[in-house]
Amino acid sequence: MRAFSHKKFLLLATVAALVPQAAAAEAADTADAADSRDTEIVVTAQKRAQSLQDVPIAITALDEKQLEMRGIRTIEDLQYSTPGLTMSANTLNNSRLILRGVGAENPVIGGDPGVSLNMDGHYLQAGSFLTRDLFDIERIEVLRGPQGTLYGRNAVGGAVNIITKKPSDVFEGSVSLTLGNYDKRLFQAAVGGPISDRLRFRLALSNEKRDGYITNIVTGRDLNDSDYTSIRGALSFDLSERLQINVSGFYYHDDSTSATLSPQAPYTWSPLIYALYPAAATTVNPSIADGQVVAFNIDPTKEDVTYGFFADTSWDLGFATLKSITGYSNNSLKNLDFDLDLSPLNIAEQDITLDFETLTQELQLASNGNGPLSWVGGLFYYRENSQYTLPVLFNYLGLIIPNGQILTFGPNVFDSSSYAAYGQADYYLTDKLQVVAGARYTYDKKRLEEDTFAPGLGLFDPATGGPIHSGPYKKHWDQFNYKLGVNWYPTSDLMLYGSYSTGYKAGGYQAGGSNGNDYDPETVDAVEIGLKSQWFDRRVTFNLSAFRYDYKNKQEYRRPPVGVSFLENAASAVSKGVEVEFNAEPVDRTRFEFALTYLSAKYKDFSSVDETNPLATGTPFACTPVPPATACPINVAGNRLTRSPEWKLSGGLEQSFDLGSVGTLTARFNTSWVGKQFTRPFNDQPYVIGSYWRSGARIVWTDRSKRFSVTGYVDNLENNDVAADKETNPSFALFLPRGTYLPPRTWGVRFGATF
Repeated sequence: MRAFSHKKFLLLATVAALVPQAAAAEAADTADAADSRDTEIVVTAQKRAQSLQDVPIAITALDEKQLEMRGIRTIEDLQYSTPGLTMSANTLNNSRLILRGVGAENPVIGGDPGVSLNMDGHYLQAGSFLTRDLFDIERIEVLRGPQGTLYGRNAVGGAVNIITKKPSDVFEGSVSLTLGNYDKRLFQAAVGGPISDRLRFRLALSNEKRDGYITNIVTGRDLNDSDYTSIRGALSFDLSERLQINVSGFYYHDDSTSATLSPQAPYTWSPLIYALYPAAATTVNPSIADGQVVAFNIDPTKEDVTYGFFADTSWDLGFATLKSITGYSNNSLKNLDFDLDLSPLNIAEQDITLDFETLTQELQLASNGNGPLSWVGGLFYYRENSQYTLPVLFNYLGLIIPNGQILTFGPNVFDSSSYAAYGQADYYLTDKLQVVAGARYTYDKKRLEEDTFAPGLGLFDPATGGPIHSGPYKKHWDQFNYKLGVNWYPTSDLMLYGSYSTGYKAGGYQAGGSNGNDYDPETVDAVEIGLKSQWFDRRVTFNLSAFRYDYKNKQEYRRPPVGVSFLENAASAVSKGVEVEFNAEPVDRTRFEFALTYLSAKYKDFSSVDETNPLATGTPFACTPVPPATACPINVAGNRLTRSPEWKLSGGLEQSFDLGSVGTLTARFNTSWVGKQFTRPFNDQPYVIGSYWRSGARIVWTDRSKRFSVTGYVDNLENNDVAADKETNPSFALFLPRGTYLPPRTWGVRFGATF
């Protein structure tokens, strides 16, 4: 199924052949030549509208056109255009975002992300729907470095801000149809405009169906397919010239079998499995020869439903603007059933149900005017009610213990509350020198109750015959974070900045058999210096940042040799590096970009037990455990932090040609190289994602009126089988490495129209 048909690619090749002909037409009419120097990206990274080049933070900001030309349709695609960012979607469809070595490992309730995900200024705890679709987006901002003052909750590594298109005063809309290989059919439409002088609306719809990238040779079904519908709606109402209300809602339904786990080593079983399943000795893992093939005795299933609303009020008081920012979201992930042993043998399976319900409320007051002092302050409240149920069917135990195969963790009920007060002020000491000071106080509390039920194994409440109930477990934490900075503007096109900031992520629980074992908060102390500049009449932009993080109590995920997985705290780690962003338009219609990241992210002091090698055999830490100890911890000081490649680079070349009355033709090539990264603190070979290239190309024809367009695209030109993530399987499979894969080569044509 991975074979690439060059005949099917004929359409793209035909369009590409027009490029040299278009070059001759370019000189004929340059009166309306596109010049990106006139396009200034305005961001709200500091809770106020500012030019991207004026914000003293390392930011990558991409507008709608840049997202389209770079082929960025999901959060996962962002990593190929953003320095320091890595991301992978796991089987729970969570976005595991890592910025400069800082992120999160807890994929279920009780934990928090390390890079906050925000849509239209609203924090999203469960943003699985954004891993699939970024349609009708005005821009995306990726803020690198702790944002503990203005963003606070779980922005210890940074923040990703998604800003959707708003209702406008002009009736407008768009419609597109994308057809591609793997029988891809993507329909998208948006419409908006005025209802009255004071009321405006906008609606957006995205629906995709696509065959899977992976084939299950046991059942014949395609996996990692796509079958989702996403709907958004928004209303803007001007109560007066100074008072505005914005209300929006979203709904997302996904029946895809995305993020399918594949075994990434030969099947190896415990002696008990070999004894119970004679075929185990001769069972071969087909995924080793072809990463897009698996052999499961059952197909994975999933249903992901997310909905929510935002209600924002903005009141211009003259001296300042007061905002009320309210958000509610409900994410239900159910029937997540998959083959736990990842083989054709009927050994084990599990069925996960997750429910997230969150409410956020923020009151914000920000200064108006252009004086030397600007400030913003606010209050923030967060509430989460979640449930997690994990039934595991150990079929092999049922062969030796009557009813011994059923083990259910849950329902585990989790509640979380967070309260915060924050403020930041910027003051110009002179017309070129600015100082920054900000602070935030946060109070977090969490509560967990758990049920465990395995009657065949004797795990039940003898009084009721039902589940064993434990809890409630309760804990709270509080933290004071701050930021100090100095910004110098020697010219209107040059800024140098420096800052010292702190970040914090609350502690929590690993729901599901935790018995109340909690983990502590993690903190980051960050020093950063940077430069933002534009040269040669703003044809060239060159930005540079250098940073050092002191990471304390880093939260790490661990699966013990026997028992339930949990999180623990690493003693300390250090992350330091340099990032370069460069883009240029040497002549009109020709543009190229380049970005480079060097990252040294290493553990400074951390000892942990390797579940795949509990006696640390073959290492300097091998031992004979003295009871009650059963394992030998390994000190991983000097090892690289997980999912943090040392080197990363990306680049792009874009050329536009004026075809006169026929329209405009734009060709673009993107490429990215990601260095080797590890998925476990032990930096051991089975859990290495090797370095890889990932490239894409696009050719876009737009008619003279700019109403109609046709786009031909190819992604993953290399057609590489690249692991997106790797982890260990349970102990009965002797911790067989498993993981997910990035998509293979995909290509297609998009037909679009605007009105």
